[in-house]
Amino acid sequence: MTEFNFSQVDAVLSALNGIAIDKRIAFMGRLKFLLKNGLPTGERPGKGKAASYSFCDLMQLAIAVELMQAGMDQKRAASLVKHNWSALRSTVYLSTFTQAERVEAASEGYGADEFTEGTDWLWMIDLEALAELTAHGVSEYDDYEAIRPVPAADASKHLSVAGSVLSKRKRTLFIYGGSLTQYAVHLIAFQLKFASVAELRDDLLAEEDELRRSIEGLDDKLREFRANLTDEKRAEIAQAFRDADRADYSTNPPTSSAALEARAREMMPRLSPTARAMIDEYSSTFVRNGVVHFLIDTDAKREGMHELIDFGVFEAFETTDDLSAFSFELSPFGQAALRIAAEVPGGSDVDQEA
Repeated sequence: MTEFNFSQVDAVLSALNGIAIDKRIAFMGRLKFLLKNGLPTGERPGKGKAASYSFCDLMQLAIAVELMQAGMDQKRAASLVKHNWSALRSTVYLSTFTQAERVEAASEGYGADEFTEGTDWLWMIDLEALAELTAHGVSEYDDYEAIRPVPAADASKHLSVAGSVLSKRKRTLFIYGGSLTQYAVHLIAFQLKFASVAELRDDLLAEEDELRRSIEGLDDKLREFRANLTDEKRAEIAQAFRDADRADYSTNPPTSSAALEARAREMMPRLSPTARAMIDEYSSTFVRNGVVHFLIDTDAKREGMHELIDFGVFEAFETTDDLSAFSFELSPFGQAALRIAAEVPGGSDVDQEA
């Protein structure tokens, strides 16, 4: 396993980012701020013990610095990397291989397409640097799965955004993850000669193996836990999972399923007969992926559609060119509304005056 001291980490990241010699102390201060905010992940030595860093640790810091280069504050950059490292690790590993090595592996029958096709990797981040100033603020849940590794050749496929004023996605940051990794490997192995390429790959694989063993240990504990569960406790846990799955994580703190359903019950009597009928129409055939389709063939239906949009039942939509049909993506609140409508069908409780 590779071991770098902090000076070596600083040397690699300074070279990676072209830091001037007279600015190294300031740059080191930024790195130490990342350390104070949970990077790299994993246990750190106690006071009085010199810290050592693996290649995995170094790359986590390198990615965080790259986010800072794009204008993100240090605390948020650290959080994003911390919550997405498991998804990034595999593409970092694949990017340590040169094109020639990939071609050789392909000739020997190595079968992983993402490896043998010589794919370069991009990391996509839905960037929102001003998130702290928004109404919902910043929650740790916002950072999970916020970085998505995609093959460079497929990047355009991942940029499709619903053509809607309701779409929340307005900007995407791309980091050339493959290039960043390859440059770091070149600096470490060939320029600074801190470790060999093979040692860097072994470090990534060792962390993956450690994670796998940890998961296996958790699986053993989970099997033991399940064996001792009562039926009552099973039902309680199943309900807790359902509630967690139905919560709205776009708010800070997340809005629970119970709160969403309470809001939905308050909304139902206030809906017009047409809007309530549109809700009832789909409550019994709720689409699993959270998308519903409306054919808007009357003015009343169009007014009902706008009413549901105003209540926040939908969070994005697509439409045909003639505006006669719409596909709506339900918000967590909208999904709660459909569940409530299924429990209280018919719309007899509608308050016409409201």
